[in-house]
Amino acid sequence: MIPESHTDILQAKAILHLASIGPDGTPQNKPLWFSYEDGKIKFSTMKSRQNYRNIIRDSHVAVSIIHPENPYKYLEVRGNVSIEDDPSYAFINSLAKKYMGVEKYPMTETGDERVIATLTPTKVSSQG
Repeated sequence: MIPESHTDILQAKAILHLASIGPDGTPQNKPLWFSYEDGKIKFSTMKSRQNYRNIIRDSHVAVSIIHPENPYKYLEVRGNVSIEDDPSYAFINSLAKKYMGVEKYPMTETGDERVIATLTPTKVSSQG
């Protein structure tokens, strides 16, 4: 579903901007690290964050990702998110390796409950 011409964005150290719907019906936007695997976009969040609560209530989201070297090339992906626990922090550690070049995510605090959010695209648009 992602155009071949834009898969480079998904492999780059780009930042994903997640739009979810808050409890009062207004949108919330959050920048996040992400990975792309098997046609799906994955990102990490914590159970204590508003974006997690938004997704649990309504799994419909939209994300935009701008190419880090060409701001006129971007993807917008809409779809539904599923959630799974990440008790070992394996996924956030893999993102820390991609974005920071370290083996272990350095900002984890005792008691953090990490999850892996997987976005299955239903609509994709692109530019550039």
